[in-house]
Amino acid sequence: MAQKIGILGGTFNPIHIAHLYIAEAAKDYLALDKVMFIPAIHPYHKDSKNLISFEHRMKMIKEAIKDNNDFIVSNLDQELHQEKSYTIHLLKKLKTDHPNDEFFFIIGLDSLINIESWYHFEQLSQYATFACFLRNNETLPSKYIQDKLYDLKQKYNMDVLYFSTVSLDISSTKIRQSIQKEETVRYLLPDNVLQYIKKKHLYETR
Repeated sequence: MAQKIGILGGTFNPIHIAHLYIAEAAKDYLALDKVMFIPAIHPYHKDSKNLISFEHRMKMIKEAIKDNNDFIVSNLDQELHQEKSYTIHLLKKLKTDHPNDEFFFIIGLDSLINIESWYHFEQLSQYATFACFLRNNETLPSKYIQDKLYDLKQKYNMDVLYFSTVSLDISSTKIRQSIQKEETVRYLLPDNVLQYIKKKHLYETR
């Protein structure tokens, strides 16, 4: 049976509450059957200096989503053996393997307005619909953003859906910094993920 599947990519270094909330909001708004978390091995747009192993990040995602049957995790980026993690390759592979499914690529507004810097960005909309989350319960982006996205639609036939989210000022970077400073990060990420981090001594100052 064909399914509607949301795709949430990222480094998840580590996965935290905001990632899970955005995935849940997308599932509800778009009536998705599943949301698939796909961690990147070698992120194209990010410095890998502070990136812990792919295996640790996969295990933390599994811990974070194990009580939600609508969330799944994929090691597809690892299977593709890419030098760099390119979204277009992930979406092509997913559509080839699941031609009847409908995919929704969940993306933040900052990433969306910089989409032209992505590798073969003009092909992405052939394989998935963009689903952009707006913070602070906004229903539409600013006029500047709307104008920019209108240009993308005219040039590349890119359609974008929007859904509102509550703004959660949580980032993986801040969590890593807090752990290094021995500050509390409780309630910023799932308890079982925090326990995994402590058990494996991840992100501690070396």
